[in-house]
Amino acid sequence: MKRIHLVSLAFAGAVVLAGCASNDIDKPMTNQGEEKHFNIMDRSKDGYITKDELEAGNELLISFEAHDLNGDGRISEHEFGEYIANIPD
Repeated sequence: MKRIHLVSLAFAGAVVLAGCASNDIDKPMTNQGEEKHFNIMDRSKDGYITKDELEAGNELLISFEAHDLNGDGRISEHEFGEYIANIPD
């Protein structure tokens, strides 16, 4: 009985740690209006915005590298939300 209790505690601890280790960068951070703009810019509909999908002169294109937080060459919905959140009023 003691062994079952220890195994249950270990499993519960593993579940908690797994939740803490999730990657928040993958989580969308946009509201509904921002999501609409993201989807318009994501012309390939793959869930990311690349430089090729942005029109010349687009502010996001000009500062693309600064907003590509993980450096993978594309802007995720989360990264787009960060970009929008940091636009001065």
